[in-house]
Amino acid sequence: MFSVTTPGFWVQFANAMDLSDLLGQEEYRDAPHGLGQQTQQQLYARLAKRFREQSAQAWAKHLQAADIPCSVVQSLETWLAQPQLAAVDAIAHTDGPEHHSVRQPGVLVELSRTPGAVRAGAPAAGQHSREVLKRLGYTAQEVAQMEREGVGRCHPS
Repeated sequence: MFSVTTPGFWVQFANAMDLSDLLGQEEYRDAPHGLGQQTQQQLYARLAKRFREQSAQAWAKHLQAADIPCSVVQSLETWLAQPQLAAVDAIAHTDGPEHHSVRQPGVLVELSRTPGAVRAGAPAAGQHSREVLKRLGYTAQEVAQMEREGVGRCHPS
């Protein structure tokens, strides 16, 4: 993951990624913001091709050397395994949909007047489908028909 949020970072990034040919082009005048959809898609395709040339770690090192804010995105399991997170109590344990313990990121900022907390885990797939469909105006019979036809999933009550 990298952050190119200002025109200055755009110039640094373009140079670091061998994209300096784009710097003088009119469609990149307002980069990194204000790119047209087609221009943005072309840039993404070019970057995707370029990023496939090296590992994420190699790109992070390259971009950091060019003063581009970046880091390698980690899997959730890798992130949760970091010892410093356990040391600062930043991992929450909640009951999962099948009543097994789920580890997930906790509240990472402590506020004195309004402390946060992870109070529950994510719902099971379809857990709230019936309630949502009822609020949308569907009858119990219509919801049952949708379930029979496999239109959606409703978690067993």
